[in-house]
Amino acid sequence: MRYIRSFFAALALLLFAASGSVQAQVSALPFQQFLGTYTPLGAGGTSLPTLASYDDAFWTFTLPFPVTFNGATHTIMYVGTNGYVTFGVGTTTLGGIISSTLNFNAGGGAVAAFSADMHGRQPVKWAVSGIAPNRVLTVEYENWTRFSATGTGLNDFFNWQFKFYETSGMIEIVYGDWIQASTPYTGQVGVRGQLNTDFNNRSVSSTANTWLTSTAGTTNTASCEISSTFAPPRGLTYRWGCFVPKGVVDISLSDANGVPQAYFYTPGSITVNYTVAYPLDQAYNVPITLNFYRVGDASGIPTYTESFVAQKPLGVLNGSHTMNLTLPTGYYNVEAVFSVYNNCLFYEGVTAKSSTLFILPGTTLCEVWPGDTDNNGLVSYADRAALNKYIYDANLSPLWLQGPARYLAAAENNPLAYLEWTPQASIPWNTPDGCYKDTDGNGVINNFDYIAIKLNWQRAKGSVPAKQPATFSALTFDMDQNYPNPFNPTTSIRFAVPERSQVRLVVTDMLGREIATLVNDAVDAGVHTAQFDAGQLPSGNYIATVSMAGFESGLTFSKTVKMALNK
Repeated sequence: MRYIRSFFAALALLLFAASGSVQAQVSALPFQQFLGTYTPLGAGGTSLPTLASYDDAFWTFTLPFPVTFNGATHTIMYVGTNGYVTFGVGTTTLGGIISSTLNFNAGGGAVAAFSADMHGRQPVKWAVSGIAPNRVLTVEYENWTRFSATGTGLNDFFNWQFKFYETSGMIEIVYGDWIQASTPYTGQVGVRGQLNTDFNNRSVSSTANTWLTSTAGTTNTASCEISSTFAPPRGLTYRWGCFVPKGVVDISLSDANGVPQAYFYTPGSITVNYTVAYPLDQAYNVPITLNFYRVGDASGIPTYTESFVAQKPLGVLNGSHTMNLTLPTGYYNVEAVFSVYNNCLFYEGVTAKSSTLFILPGTTLCEVWPGDTDNNGLVSYADRAALNKYIYDANLSPLWLQGPARYLAAAENNPLAYLEWTPQASIPWNTPDGCYKDTDGNGVINNFDYIAIKLNWQRAKGSVPAKQPATFSALTFDMDQNYPNPFNPTTSIRFAVPERSQVRLVVTDMLGREIATLVNDAVDAGVHTAQFDAGQLPSGNYIATVSMAGFESGLTFSKTVKMALNK
């Protein structure tokens, strides 16, 4: 028996909706600043080619590895002599590259360490450190100065490095020695996207080196500068793109014996098991807050909160925390908020959620098997009929079509988790079986709930008993064993279709040669019988094969039976 599930169009729609993304703007990049270490490349750097002039020029630099910037992957970077690098297009814009009206290509933009009218005394250097896929590209400006420097201006020395990280897409500007012997000089600092309304840069308004993150949609100005009253100290580092990798924290809930539970009754004791696996080379305190949210409470405020601190060693932290809960009447989901180090070694909040429900004693949950809309343990055509009837009846009472959505923590990373053939705890609906009809768990019953039926067609919660002749019916696609069997010279073959379908029923010999075509037409829903006359054939074994395709559901079915002719 073989079913072909013709659900690909709807499935593609789901995947597109789940995987579609919006290109993050530069203004939204996480930012950190700190006092680090500036290490000149020295003899370890490779110089870019000598330019005829270092005034208002740029190098077209083929990157040693692809660099991600502004949602795009780049293999070329343009290194400008005016204190900035650009992606998407090279430019000789004077000074204010961050606030320039220049529009870059999609995915393009600029990173400026000191965007001003600058002049080099020697070529820019570059070097790669680390091992793929965790390499770092360093681009170094050494002893740069202002354009047409004279007098004391000849003693100006500006040093900095750009750093681009291969896997994370992180960007750093690290400042070296900064000597302003002449009149203080100002220049723009920051990161800019395709448009000058998408920027992220340092404020000139504070001598305390306070950073302001800009927002998209605001016209940029030249207020993003190393100002005349502030010179960066050696080692000052501006970093964009600080992050915590996905999947480095986790929680699970178990009873006092360590056995995981799909739901808990309260009051009672539960154990929260937690894992923190980042950074592996850091030992530090991890504050953890457990929040319990009442399902259906639109306020977004947890009903109960409990906090504690765990000590992470070098490597992975695995721990547990026991709670004694008494919650008001209702259903609850729980989340854990971990304060963990990001790659910049600053604390950042990361949330892990559990699919476990907390309920009061005496409450009955729906255990949903996605696709089993009649809750009989087997997904068949009867489930499609049950869903059809429920939707039809709901026209008389539209409130039937909406109810509490199921919650699965796994769905955040797997949009098809609600359709997988596993038991899923659901809060009861205002109709006795509404929760079973909501096969995709989104709290709404509609035609998309047919997808789970097609995905899990003929799956059973347990073993499926053998089909008895008396159970042969028009509720599903099927073909019965021919009768009589053995036969001489005629026999009957019974088949069923639950909807109007295209049916082809043929007989072949044991070598696969087609002997007879008994049915090759559209047939109405119901049980049908085909006659096979083997009067002109020798004794032996023959095979009857049926292929069916429902016009309404698109479901297909095929089956073979072996027949014995004895003359």
